[in-house]
Amino acid sequence: MFITIEGPIGVGKSSLTKLVSKEFNMFELYEIVQENPFLEKFYTNQQKYAFQTEMFFLTNRFTQLINLKKDYLDKDIDVVSDYNIYKNMIFARNSLSKYELDIFNDIYTSMTNNLVTNELTIFITASLNTLKYRIASRARSFEDDISDSYLEYLIDAYNTYINEKLIQTPQNIIILDGDKLDFVNNTSDQNYVLYLIKNKIENLEQNE
Repeated sequence: MFITIEGPIGVGKSSLTKLVSKEFNMFELYEIVQENPFLEKFYTNQQKYAFQTEMFFLTNRFTQLINLKKDYLDKDIDVVSDYNIYKNMIFARNSLSKYELDIFNDIYTSMTNNLVTNELTIFITASLNTLKYRIASRARSFEDDISDSYLEYLIDAYNTYINEKLIQTPQNIIILDGDKLDFVNNTSDQNYVLYLIKNKIENLEQNE
């Protein structure tokens, strides 16, 4: 079983990944963020550093997923990840120029054509205020310059993507309302979320 958890910046992906990993005894895969040498510069000068930032993320995630298949999934070790590689296109469409996006899209398509795919995606949604609160709470200095408009774009882009996936593969999706559910601090919310995930995993395994 390969599960990915997705949503905008600060929505709680890594926290839920840790919770799911512990509950279902899965290997945890986390995207590299702070190690991206262009990210801090990107938030202060998006136009200049967008392509380098997005290419670093794409190549790093591609390498992670290649190794993940070989070292874990091919050995029947279940995995939960705090990202889906499709997020590269969500972010790139906002940050790259048309010329850059055409190049990036060609590279993305080539790299992901035969890449391992997940069986279940858990989407976490949240409002702008919730995202800003959680981003401020984790106090990453390079995120201080993230604009409200950038977060609003991500909220809208993820909502569009979720609706598309709901039409295509509703059986492979769970949607969690991050404004209402606090699966980090609230035990009741934790139990509810884990119950939803457990049921979904069992249904998917029965229909294999």
